[in-house]
Amino acid sequence: MGRDRPDMESQVAITKEIVEWINENRWSQTLTICTEGSLFIGDVRWETQIDVVDILVREESPNPHVALLIEVEPICNPKKVLGQCVAAVLADQHTPPRQKRRYPIQDTVYIWVGVVSKTKSTKETRKRMKLELVEKTIREKIDLARNGLRAVEFCVGGSDAESIEQCKRAIQQYWPAGNNPKP
Repeated sequence: MGRDRPDMESQVAITKEIVEWINENRWSQTLTICTEGSLFIGDVRWETQIDVVDILVREESPNPHVALLIEVEPICNPKKVLGQCVAAVLADQHTPPRQKRRYPIQDTVYIWVGVVSKTKSTKETRKRMKLELVEKTIREKIDLARNGLRAVEFCVGGSDAESIEQCKRAIQQYWPAGNNPKP
């Protein structure tokens, strides 16, 4: 239990910093930025929640959809990462709480943010290699476009700050910085 608290604090801090950065560098005036966005599969009558991502960015117009999904995991467990990625790949839509409007997973970028120490320990080296393999396998074996995803990016740094910077660069890769109107 003592170890869970710092990890949770780190997750909250990373999430907060990324959300603030997206808000300051928005690429569209019609973005809605949510923390803890629910992802669903199924149609209106039988939809089932399959995951809750840490950050979800919706484009409200002209074509309402989920533009960006970000999962933040300061402690990287390759099995857990795989489960989170598969949930994002399988999701059909996001439905905001207490609303009937659905936002499809369509041309959506999924970013997974984690921290793996840069120590030369065998355990950390293996963990980094496993995460690289998971990312490579997802890109090669899953038809992302068919599942509504534009891309999957892993941002794994040696510290919280390094992971956050990688995430910012990944976002800018899809939405260049010069294109950021304020709301």
